[in-house]
Amino acid sequence: MNKIKFIQFLVAILVGYLIFKSTEGVQEPVEQESQIVNSMPLMDPAGRKVSDLSELKGKVVLVSFWATWCEPCKKEIPELVKLKELFPGDEFEILLINEDEAEKGKQDLVLEFFDSLKVDPENFLLYFDKDFKNAELFSVEVLPTSILLDQDRRQIFSAQGYIDWLDEKRIAEIKSLFGN
Repeated sequence: MNKIKFIQFLVAILVGYLIFKSTEGVQEPVEQESQIVNSMPLMDPAGRKVSDLSELKGKVVLVSFWATWCEPCKKEIPELVKLKELFPGDEFEILLINEDEAEKGKQDLVLEFFDSLKVDPENFLLYFDKDFKNAELFSVEVLPTSILLDQDRRQIFSAQGYIDWLDEKRIAEIKSLFGN
């Protein structure tokens, strides 16, 4: 009888641990110091190196670090398309930074990923994090990781894990950055 209770106790501990770990990647945004982001070493889909972010000055930018194997990313990216539609025009951009490890065929892998989600990659500014320098720079430990930049490219906040960007609170936070 004691053996059965001991096994039940171990199962309860294991279930509790698994529940805790399953919610670990979902976090509320964390306020960050006003770090200004002027450049990021990126690679565009054509394989060209890009680092100057001056074209984004004056725009609110949501940066999302993601990968094709990331299950929460598969949920978040289609929602980011809908978020972009809420802010037509060029005052709001979504910058997707891919963190897949494969060098050869990475672009094809990404295009297949977007195709499987029925998402047009043209909805985003799509770049690759060659050598994972940006992930290191922004202390990315969990995918997706999101960083919101204001119109002066100041980092307003960041969050690791899936975020419901269509939540009214999130939309209001973005709207507040336009200063209108």
